[in-house]
Amino acid sequence: MSHNERTPSYDFAPDLYETILGKLKEGVVGVGPTGSIIYWNHGAEIITGFESSEMLGTQCGQRTHHCLTDGGEPLCRAHTCPMREALRGLESECKVYIKHKLGFYTPITLHTFPFRNPVGKVIGAGQVFTNDKPVHDALLFMEEAHKMALRDTLTGLGNRAYGEIHIQRSLLEMDRYRIPFAVFFIDIDHFKKVNDTYGHETGDVALKAVGDILRRGLRTSDVVTRWGGEEFVCIILHVQEEQLAHIGEKLRSLVENTCIITPQGSCSVTISIGATVARSEDDIETLVKRADTLMYASKQNGRNFVSTDLDNPALKPA
Repeated sequence: MSHNERTPSYDFAPDLYETILGKLKEGVVGVGPTGSIIYWNHGAEIITGFESSEMLGTQCGQRTHHCLTDGGEPLCRAHTCPMREALRGLESECKVYIKHKLGFYTPITLHTFPFRNPVGKVIGAGQVFTNDKPVHDALLFMEEAHKMALRDTLTGLGNRAYGEIHIQRSLLEMDRYRIPFAVFFIDIDHFKKVNDTYGHETGDVALKAVGDILRRGLRTSDVVTRWGGEEFVCIILHVQEEQLAHIGEKLRSLVENTCIITPQGSCSVTISIGATVARSEDDIETLVKRADTLMYASKQNGRNFVSTDLDNPALKPA
């Protein structure tokens, strides 16, 4: 069989690739070996407001369309310039703000990569950027919604709906960016007995105290919610399976060693914890249910106990 018989032949017109790139909603920019812009697609025009005719031949990073970091510094001054790095053969991705023609800045995800010829020599570089403004606006809306409707009035923590929003967001980020996270399901032990012995006012104080201990015992990037009744759910970011027991023991000990003063005398409570890392096949229901199952394993171990994935092989994926 000849080479032509083994390899299909496609008669693409030379401008077909440009036509395809021109239809993308993402911005696509190409530069030559000196950093001069040689391609600026329709998506880049929409996101930045600059027409292709205005940009071709200009230098990437010039004042008209430069990018800022989260700290407000010009990207090419605060860090190594992604385009210069691409011209050296390096690929990168970052979240920045790009200046629109009207003067405002739009949040984007910027992916930069080198162009190579058939023998591997870098002959230019490209950038693809995605408009993150809808995501940015959604996060601002969530923050406002949190203030108005997603806060537990007793503890000041986010409520169950707030927790579900953050779990769903963390699942999406895990899928897209491979950011690991874990869910801790926490229940106050013998809480009915606290209410019966000391009264519901003391029970409320205990709930607020536990919520505050959990919030202070974790990082500001983690999320603590009151799931309902005497149950709390924590979303722990950037964590590995082998770290769960250490984090859980820290929280368990902090609660156990806290004393609540009441008119009837001092009162202390303990908690049972179930901790699990999120998996690629998880949704909110399966993830929280597994953490809840692990929490009940802690109850069966005498309460005031931490159970994790590593302690319960029956809950490990096949």
